[in-house]
Amino acid sequence: MNESKKGAVTPKQLNEPSILLSPEVLKGSGKPDAEHIIGSAALAFSDHLAQAEYMQGITPMIFDSNRCYWAWAKDESRYVMIDETDILVAIKNATSDRLVITDKVKREIIESIRITGRERKVEEVNSNWIQFQDCVYDLRNDETFPASPDSFFTNPIPHKLGITEDTPLIDRLLHEWVGDEYVQTMYEILGYCMYNGYPIHRVFALFGSGRNGKGQFMSLVINLIGAHNASSTSLERITSSRFEAAKLHTKRAAFISETNFGILSKTAQLKELSGGDPIPGEYKNKMPFDFINVAKIILSSNSLPETTDKTRGFYARWLIICFNQEFDRGDPIVDTIPEWEYENLCRKCIRYLKDLLKNGSFDKDGSIDDRANTYEQTSSPMSTFIRDCCVVQGDCCEPIWVFNDAFDAWCDTKHYRKMTVKEVHKWLHDTYDTSRSNFYQDGERKQWKAVFGLKLRIGGYTND
Repeated sequence: MNESKKGAVTPKQLNEPSILLSPEVLKGSGKPDAEHIIGSAALAFSDHLAQAEYMQGITPMIFDSNRCYWAWAKDESRYVMIDETDILVAIKNATSDRLVITDKVKREIIESIRITGRERKVEEVNSNWIQFQDCVYDLRNDETFPASPDSFFTNPIPHKLGITEDTPLIDRLLHEWVGDEYVQTMYEILGYCMYNGYPIHRVFALFGSGRNGKGQFMSLVINLIGAHNASSTSLERITSSRFEAAKLHTKRAAFISETNFGILSKTAQLKELSGGDPIPGEYKNKMPFDFINVAKIILSSNSLPETTDKTRGFYARWLIICFNQEFDRGDPIVDTIPEWEYENLCRKCIRYLKDLLKNGSFDKDGSIDDRANTYEQTSSPMSTFIRDCCVVQGDCCEPIWVFNDAFDAWCDTKHYRKMTVKEVHKWLHDTYDTSRSNFYQDGERKQWKAVFGLKLRIGGYTND
């Protein structure tokens, strides 16, 4: 017998329970172990192309035009990305055929997977389909049906679809975090993150200082959509790295934490990712490809970056939600939400999502001018402070330390990020004339570094 055929099994043996995939191996978060996904099918593999067809009958696999491999995880009803090493390891362990490391056998195995994987045709998932743990829900007709490997399902919601909209703990948390005014908007965002499309072009900014619920809301989103449906990035990487966009492929949400407070000048990629347009993606060592991003971009920060893009198209992208509360403790309260509430949350979010898509805008969108003003105020608090609290006049001056104290107090009331003394001095020096001047305090003359051309509306000092 040829050594490469050792360990072959018959189609009858493929149905034996002992070699079928155990549900326990797929429990946990993240990508399932590729060896477990295709291990049972790999038992059939020893006679290359003919056996690859048996393998496809057990575990459907795709080799797409981007040269990426996808295997159907039966117990999760979705395709997961694997690589050639995953395939060879699974085959070696299932068949005990150590010849998979030889060039000839390895080449024939991989080529047979490629051929059968390319021959397998699957349909793209309709944007109106939302896959849950127990069914696929069609937004158009409110019908449900089981997921099938005949469609390219990759990102199911890891909860069953609830039968009611009863979510008492989640309702309370949202009210505490953003107040009654923004609860509907938060539910709209949660529902939008479940949607396989990006028809309403928004980047969501959760704005506020620490211990105010921003991080807990992000955890709520991740718990709802599943960790395998989330990605993390930064404004710097997402606007400059050619590989970063691919991290959003097949995801439902992309999270950006604190920015580095630099100037945001490269905005084209950000607008494309949130605009429903085809964008280039590239996995390392793979073929470049185009895709339409559906991962909703959610930024959490106590400051937004200043931008050189002053176009209406840029400002129109932003929906900024203020988290103004401050809580004494930072307990992970989201972790106490029971599973039945997440199931009911799925049902509730469908209702909010359908209304959102029908209206074409979020509850607290406001006009583009409103969004532009909000962005400028939160990205450049110093400019807002000067506009609202200072007199801009050539013959005025103010001690910088007095100006800095007033600005700090104002930031506290507005929940903006405070600038360091060094940052304040640099900003004033770059914008106004700064030098030493004489002032009077309690009848004594003082010489302090001052900013010329500005004066506080209330509480300013008198100089010579």
